[in-house]
Amino acid sequence: MNSEIFIEAGRLAESGKGSCLAVVTATKGSTPRKAGAMMLVRSDGSSIGTVGGGGAEAEARKEALKALQDGQPRLNKFTLDEDAEGIPTGSICGGKIEIFFMPMRPRNVLYLFGAGHVGKATAAIASQAGFRVEIFDNRPKLLTPERHPEAAALHRGNCLTQARELTLRPEDFVILMTHRHELDFELLKILLPKNPGYIGAIASRKKAALFRKDLAAAGHTSQQIEKVRMPIGLSISAETPEEIAIAIVAQLIEVKRSQNL
Repeated sequence: MNSEIFIEAGRLAESGKGSCLAVVTATKGSTPRKAGAMMLVRSDGSSIGTVGGGGAEAEARKEALKALQDGQPRLNKFTLDEDAEGIPTGSICGGKIEIFFMPMRPRNVLYLFGAGHVGKATAAIASQAGFRVEIFDNRPKLLTPERHPEAAALHRGNCLTQARELTLRPEDFVILMTHRHELDFELLKILLPKNPGYIGAIASRKKAALFRKDLAAAGHTSQQIEKVRMPIGLSISAETPEEIAIAIVAQLIEVKRSQNL
């Protein structure tokens, strides 16, 4: 069963979904499972494996979901005796069980719109930094596996249609750097209300001011507009595509760490 648990954890991570591994580390007295028993809890509350069933497992599942939500591992003690210390489980076996919870969040996904020189460099560096990179562009010659070997997915075709179909999570990142300012703006209007953890557009300060004005005119709230990073990237006097990419990915890392995404 443990091998099935690890396979499922890997499958969930690859598909962009989180899970939490619950491992029994110690027991005392009468308990349904012993040290080494495991359960994997998915983000929807379903699970594979078992740490004992009954009330103890129900409480363990709640703790696993809490760990998955805040990203913090924890060690909890559960009591199967209503008079003993620990998280009560409603069981009366008389024992105690200690469970370690290890949240396994999926890789942060970077949705990158624009496969030009800066986009190519950004995709490569972001992938090396641990992001799952998906690239969108309507220019087939620029969007090939040979040009972007690090990309997890390449999306050719109408970027606007694809953007409308995207479901974004709070831990997702979005960068807009297509070959047309008008397309960047239309994408911004579509993707901003989806509330990704990070959204930025490559822009001069003049273009950024214009975008913010137009977003307000289009009905976006000030809170939404403030979330848009424009100009994008940390200020390091970058000039070349590779330098700009480094500045951008550095900002992604900064946001990821500071906001625990």
